[in-house]
Amino acid sequence: MNAPLPRTVVTESSTAAPWAAAPWGTPGTAQGAAPGAAPGATPPARRALPRRARFWLPPLAAALVQGLLWLPGGAGGMGVLAAALGLLLGLATLHRDEALRALPRWLLAALAQGAAAALVAALLRGENPAWLLAQGAAWVLVLALARQVAEARGLRRFHRRWPALEGSLARPQPKVSLHLLSQDAEPAQMRRTLDRLAALDYPAFEVLVVDSSSTPARWEAVAEHCARLGPRFRFFHLGACPQAARGFALRETAVEAQVIGLVSPGTLARPDWLRRSVPFFQARQGLGFLQAAASPAGTGFAARLAHAQDEANWAAPRRAANEQVAAGLRPTLALLRADALRLAGGWDEAAPDQLADMSLRLLRQGWDSAVLEESMGEAPACLPAPATPFALLRRHAGALLNPWSRALTAGQRRHLLQPLVSALADALWAGSALAALAVTLLLLASRDAGAAPLASFAVPGLGLPLVLAGRAALLAPGGLAALAALAKLAEQGPALLGLPARWRAPRAWAGALGMAALLAFPLAPGWAGLLLGFALPPLASLGLGWWGRQTVKRSFSQAAPLSRPRGTPD
Repeated sequence: MNAPLPRTVVTESSTAAPWAAAPWGTPGTAQGAAPGAAPGATPPARRALPRRARFWLPPLAAALVQGLLWLPGGAGGMGVLAAALGLLLGLATLHRDEALRALPRWLLAALAQGAAAALVAALLRGENPAWLLAQGAAWVLVLALARQVAEARGLRRFHRRWPALEGSLARPQPKVSLHLLSQDAEPAQMRRTLDRLAALDYPAFEVLVVDSSSTPARWEAVAEHCARLGPRFRFFHLGACPQAARGFALRETAVEAQVIGLVSPGTLARPDWLRRSVPFFQARQGLGFLQAAASPAGTGFAARLAHAQDEANWAAPRRAANEQVAAGLRPTLALLRADALRLAGGWDEAAPDQLADMSLRLLRQGWDSAVLEESMGEAPACLPAPATPFALLRRHAGALLNPWSRALTAGQRRHLLQPLVSALADALWAGSALAALAVTLLLLASRDAGAAPLASFAVPGLGLPLVLAGRAALLAPGGLAALAALAKLAEQGPALLGLPARWRAPRAWAGALGMAALLAFPLAPGWAGLLLGFALPPLASLGLGWWGRQTVKRSFSQAAPLSRPRGTPD
């Protein structure tokens, strides 16, 4: 490898062809170096953000309209409170909105004022503090989800476009070490993935297969296939130690490997994946990792729906995150600079989600990240575990929640917190459904129809599912994205509450809510209708499970990648 040279920043406006690579070397001096790192091997300095635009006009104008609307009713003081609260919510929602078009900004400001009006009206009605707090949390989540839709669909332009490269390779090519981790994957699935890796039209790469299966029949067949493919394919069996697999693969990586690639079982990489992706690391010395998009593995109903349900596969939010240098790592078709990976301390075996933890650490150190716009292969859906966003928040709470922290930019913080926002929405809906069942029992016992808190449960019970379904319909691929979002809500929400597995089934939720609605209908028809609205997500999950012959429902409830059924010919 060449000696380390001072870093030359290659920006998107550079006229140099990316494949006319600069000399390979580790980045030069910059802030954020890892403790004990050698000189000349520190991550790059963060690029300065553009100046903030004047975003106060839409929230202020909406606040003035709000105050005027409260005057005819003689509630001027409460109107001032509603306008002030809406102004604060609008400014928080529109923070760093210099790239948004005018229409999304005004719509977000109006939505913030609507949230403030609803909360102040609940305060005037003398709502229970617990219900009022739930409404406030629901409105905050609605504003966060609306901001994501506005940023994904309402940006004026994208300055960071990363199409896959075309042209001949530079000489010499950096060596790439591809890490394929497997745990109880089907041998036929693994053979297809390995055959696709063997067909890559890139001269300098190795493949490390690290298996942690507990059944010898699974890993022995894969080991034999690796032996047939040649010396560049190396197989290791660790036993039942999946958390240590990535760290072991990094230690076994060839010394001369300068790029680390991640591949998961079932991935069918395109032959030109490395040839069109690796030159980015030569042209951009500050690039820490590069994530390629993937198409659904297979054309079946379950595969397409699971691909659409995974938010990381949505193209529009991915472009918006790429614009803020907030791309995340996925378990397949990802490339990382080996020096950056080692400077960050390597894989953390204690992290519940090692990929999310590593991408966040690299971003905190100032490394650049990007997602290729073009699909570089087919990959199975990999749904994250429900508790993963909360575990990541516990480990990096200071960088993610502290607005004065300089470890991350405001745009990075906003995009990295989106999985947490979705998880909180799922948990709030499930908690509201449980509370609605308890309120139904109290109503039946008291026989007081006027005590039904319809307004208190409208936003958490009906507003959140409708917003999540609408967001999926606008951003996700596939015609059934809205139903997939509702089905995910019914699957992930109970799991986030820590309920026993037998109480998480959608049929249990649908049955309990339907029975409660039937019993409450003679006493309070409006409350019964609200309970039926609560039942929509579990009914959507049951409908999709029946439509997909139970395969879709299993894809929502499992965090592992989908695999081919046993006995399927390869």
